[in-house]
Amino acid sequence: MSLPIAYTPTLRPAKGDFGAQVEGETVLLPESLAPSLRRFQVQSGEDLLSYVSSFPSAIAAALGWTAEETRQAEAGLIEKLRGRVHEAMIEPAATEPRGFGAFDPSRLRPLPSH
Repeated sequence: MSLPIAYTPTLRPAKGDFGAQVEGETVLLPESLAPSLRRFQVQSGEDLLSYVSSFPSAIAAALGWTAEETRQAEAGLIEKLRGRVHEAMIEPAATEPRGFGAFDPSRLRPLPSH
């Protein structure tokens, strides 16, 4: 289930708050955010949540916010989308550390000197 974004002139963003509202199955966002979010190909609430969690500095730069303000906006968006998007988007599962065949250098014996 996708929550499409609709832009409206009646909402206003603030630093640390996207100004998002959810009405039915639509995420309403301030019209002033449209140019920045369209540039990032953000078309749904899921897209916005994914993008802001993956690339917070890009969102911060586009909106003229600090990293902390972007994290605050992400937290607010999560609360508004909780129960409407898949829980894995909100609380990603922990991943196991991966080994790629390389040895831990600290566990290698030093090479003999010639």
